[in-house]
This record gives sequence, C-alpha cells and structure tokens, in this order.
Amino acid sequence: MLIRCFLVLALSLACAACDLLTETRVATLELTIPSTSREEWHTATDDPNGLAGLKIQLSGTVSDSFVANEFPVAPFSVPLSGTIHIAVSLRQGSEPVAHREVDWTLRSDATRWELQVSRTPSPRNAMVDGADLESRNPDPRCGWFWCHRVWRVEIDEDARNYDDEALWLVLWKFDDDSCADICW
Repeated sequence: MLIRCFLVLALSLACAACDLLTETRVATLELTIPSTSREEWHTATDDPNGLAGLKIQLSGTVSDSFVANEFPVAPFSVPLSGTIHIAVSLRQGSEPVAHREVDWTLRSDATRWELQVSRTPSPRNAMVDGADLESRNPDPRCGWFWCHRVWRVEIDEDARNYDDEALWLVLWKFDDDSCADICW
C-alpha cells in the first residue's frame, strides 16, 4: 500500500512538471490612443497638430514599427521575458518635434501589456503626482492599478498647442489571472 501511494505521488509530481514545461502562456502588447472628450487636446491621428506624425519603433525581443494611421494596434504576441526598446517620434510636417527612447523588461507574471500614447497636459488615467508634472519629470511614477511605467516626451516649444502639452507614454501591465477593473 505504501509503495502504491509513493507511485501515485511520483506520477502526480511528474505530470505537474510536464504541465509546467508544456504550458503555452503567451503575452500580448496593444498600442492605443485613449479617447478624450476635450477637443483642445490634439489626439487625433489625422491632425497635423496632433498625432498625425507619430511613429513608434519597437526593437529588442520584438521588432516592428507603427505610424499614426495604424492606431489602435490590435494585440500582438510578445515573449514572456526579454526587453522591449521603444523609439517614439513625432513630426509636424517634415520637422521632428519630439523624440525619446525608452525600454522595459517583460515579466513572466504579465500576460497583457498596453502602451497608451497621448498628447495632453498629463498622462491619461495614470494618477501621476502633480509635483512630477510641474517639474516636467521625464519619468514620473504612476499610482493607478496596473500602471507599470509613465514616460514624458517633451515636444519642441514652438510645436506645442499650449504650454503644458507633452507626448505621454503610459505602459499598463495586466495578468490574465487578476481582475482588470472592479475587483470583488
């Protein structure tokens, strides 16, 4: 009887190990522009004073490039580990008016990533400290659930629509096993 129990336990552990080795978890990345009801915020991808000149180039574990008229970019597969490097640029006409390069490390506990791009006075929905906005901190901390990183991309002063305008990148990290909205 003891040998039988030992064999059942050993077989159970072996099956669990096989499940871990053959697990097919994948992660996704989606690129979005959050909607806004404020017309003075220039977030339209066909507005030359907005995001019409937006280009995002991804490299590292993912290699792809996206321009404004391709937004929103549907979720696509990314590895569960590695680093993604982002080069974001904004042009008005033929002139480059904003550019920044950043990167982040993919984590195995994240199965869904979303990168939001906005051209506004503050990042959308990320709950960034007002002191970070006043000091024009290029890497403010976000305080909202699932907000992973925030990056400020300065826009050339003569290309801004108003004084506090910046290009914002907000990175959201979700795990499919956790709730992503109201949690009970």
